[in-house]
Amino acid sequence: MDKNKKLEYITNGLNAASKIRDEYHSSLTRGQDNTVSPGTIDMINRLLRILTEYAPETHSNILAKTNSRSNLYINTYRTLKTHLNKTKTEKINKASFVKALTIMKPVLDNNRQAMVDKIVQFYNLFGK
Repeated sequence: MDKNKKLEYITNGLNAASKIRDEYHSSLTRGQDNTVSPGTIDMINRLLRILTEYAPETHSNILAKTNSRSNLYINTYRTLKTHLNKTKTEKINKASFVKALTIMKPVLDNNRQAMVDKIVQFYNLFGK
């Protein structure tokens, strides 16, 4: 590895550290006598984006895939949480169960996705 490449990696590392520090401090909410930290999931997502931006080429693809996968999990979690909070006030029925399975489908492996598809098909045929 040549000196220029090493210097570029060091510079990118320092730039990433500076951006992470700025991101963290800008996201803190300051009140009169207290400080409220940002949401953990959102903060980790932002930090992962910054690391992906400044990572060497050998690692940037892996980090980009990890970032997109974490976004998928975050969105699924939030959607499922919203759906389940709605079912607290309502009676749980077949439709809400099938909807919960459908929400979780993007984060499941292929076998479980196929199983959810079959459950949805059975519901459409017999459950309505």
